[in-house]
Amino acid sequence: MSIPRKIGGGHKLQTYDERDGEYDNRNGEYKKLNEKSTEELKKEAQKELPEKKEELKKVDERETRVKSIMMNKAFSTIKQQTKDKLETALKNLSDENFVAFEKFAGDVGAFRHGSGQYSRFGKTIDFDQNTNGGELDKELGYDFDATTFFHEYGHFVDNMLSVKDSGPSWSMSSDDVSVKDDALYAFNELMKESGAKVKPLTSFDRISRDQKQAFYAGLSKVTGKGEQLKWKAATEFGYVKPPYKPMYSVEQAVGLSGESARANSERLWKQYNEGMKAYQLAETDGTNKKAKVAQAEYEKKMSEHNKPIRANLERYGILSDFFGMYTNDRISPMKNGYWGHKSSYNKERKPQGETFAEYFSFKMTNDTQGLEVMKKYLPKTYEAFEKKFNLIKDY
Repeated sequence: MSIPRKIGGGHKLQTYDERDGEYDNRNGEYKKLNEKSTEELKKEAQKELPEKKEELKKVDERETRVKSIMMNKAFSTIKQQTKDKLETALKNLSDENFVAFEKFAGDVGAFRHGSGQYSRFGKTIDFDQNTNGGELDKELGYDFDATTFFHEYGHFVDNMLSVKDSGPSWSMSSDDVSVKDDALYAFNELMKESGAKVKPLTSFDRISRDQKQAFYAGLSKVTGKGEQLKWKAATEFGYVKPPYKPMYSVEQAVGLSGESARANSERLWKQYNEGMKAYQLAETDGTNKKAKVAQAEYEKKMSEHNKPIRANLERYGILSDFFGMYTNDRISPMKNGYWGHKSSYNKERKPQGETFAEYFSFKMTNDTQGLEVMKKYLPKTYEAFEKKFNLIKDY
């Protein structure tokens, strides 16, 4: 029910719904009793002011510290466009993550453009400085090669943690973490994901064919790899291709190979002529045009469908890469379509270093899904790396 009510001494009427409550006319204000007065709002704003000032102070302090990092000689080697993007990323890090990044920033030798790589001897970090980022970068909100950058920086931090503990210049702190229990646990958990009825692995000394197949099937399931849409040729949508023209005429074929070549050459020319007729018809009646349109639509759908899967395959690289190195490439993820390194690299490196670098990248990019994957499959390693990470500030 709406009730007319006078406002002040005039004749203007205001209506309000009884459900909204009564109006208060103290201090000449008309407001609902459950609303705050101007004075009350001012008092609240004054209380919030110190908090806002503190927030602004933190922002200014972070800006100053980031600028200081960017003035280091090594950071001046980053291309300006990418440097600006990195600067923004550093400003948005949590306080904990920023401290971990900042701690050894002055010890970087140089950044170079190239594929992801860290050199322990020159303390140099290579990453692609021309790209706007891959699928995982974009999913996480970055427009540069952030996941690779922070991965390689993680190798650098791992190296520096060891050096600061008086280790050799080439040593890695992560090497002292035992991953034996997690390796066996994760392998068996991934076999379970496949649903295959195979015996649990008890030792990596011997992995049966069935166990390998179950492992890959489980990895395919958790990453979504098996759900990827595959590329299709235009012919799968009805496109008619022009036929291949025989290299020699019938007479030339006979001249080169004798009369026995005549029948085969005539057959090839017959196929060619029939094929040309079919192709010309498909070109003129719109068949080929429709097929090309259908193919383009499918490719667009395929791209969108596969984006999150490609990102997830990169994220699960923490597992696929781990097993490539832990098994000395007997499990070879790269050869089976997963993220990982070449066989030679797997046979030379320990899995701890790559796992720490991935962990560090997850932390810096706030990839909570990646951290959950690690906690689920490599729980003891995760806890060990959490302790290392929390100690960085004390070096």
